[in-house]
Amino acid sequence: MKIMVSSSSILLITIFSIGLLISCSESKEYIVGDGKKSWRFPLPSFHAFTNWASTHHQFTIGDTIVFEYDRTKESVHEVDEHDYIKCNTRGHNNDRYYGGNTKIVLDRLGVRYFISGRKGHCKMGLKVAVITVMPSSSPPSPSPSP
Repeated sequence: MKIMVSSSSILLITIFSIGLLISCSESKEYIVGDGKKSWRFPLPSFHAFTNWASTHHQFTIGDTIVFEYDRTKESVHEVDEHDYIKCNTRGHNNDRYYGGNTKIVLDRLGVRYFISGRKGHCKMGLKVAVITVMPSSSPPSPSPSP
């Protein structure tokens, strides 16, 4: 079986690959809460992590969020929206992290929910929802005037 590939198909694949490489190279790493071991209780305010996520950052595909915490006192659980609202640490589909330096690559669009593995800490605000969007492409350069 012989497969024929047109030059326009090769060009399209090349352009797509370059765009993907550029968007991946622009990814950033964010420490949740902006401080060393900031995933801890007590919090500076009940909405500290909500404010951090909503006012300081626009997360895009390929970015990484880092939870730094004392692994003897805390953990991070990735949960669904219902478990986030209820601070349910025992959900069936929860991903649990206990290492003290948890890195999560934001590899899909939408909202991802993270809570403390200690229900009481979550109920006191140790939780964060992160919205991931597509990277914005640079605006086209204006054409020179004649």
